[in-house]
Amino acid sequence: MAAGEQQGREYLERYKIPELLHNLSALLLYHRPADIATWENIQYQKSIPQGIDQNKYLQLG
Repeated sequence: MAAGEQQGREYLERYKIPELLHNLSALLLYHRPADIATWENIQYQKSIPQGIDQNKYLQLG
């Protein structure tokens, strides 16, 4: 079993799996837009139904 464990460790290191997981975790946990107002605007625009003219939608709301 020790040989299999060693092979597993070598595989992970060869393909840099620990580094990949670390980088992905950092992106998920720490990526935030620099400008929160921009982020809120993006979220608001995503809430507007597709196929509707945004200008008309904003006048109705």
